[in-house]
Amino acid sequence: MDIVREDLEGVSVLKPVGDLTNHSAPKFRKEQQAVLEAGFSNVVLNLSEIGLLSSIGIREIMSLYKDCAGQGGKLVLCELGDQVYDILETTGLMTVFTVCESQDDAVASF
Repeated sequence: MDIVREDLEGVSVLKPVGDLTNHSAPKFRKEQQAVLEAGFSNVVLNLSEIGLLSSIGIREIMSLYKDCAGQGGKLVLCELGDQVYDILETTGLMTVFTVCESQDDAVASF
């Protein structure tokens, strides 16, 4: 998995490309820690390029959500593919996260 990161004024955008599973979770965790250590507590997570999202991947997204909230910020998800949407809907997590259709809408939500 690759992770594209774009830091904007007050918001960091992360766009993982590939599967978010137990194999890629350490890389995702390292990138999210780097974002938080750089002082960003508001994060947009663009999920348009996620292939497979495992339970470990969901745990990592929840961890990022909690870390952002713990620093007084928030996590906004955007551009969910059908499979990711279905997983989050089935698990009841769609009611937990703020979700926007586009990355621009997500960035503007802050």
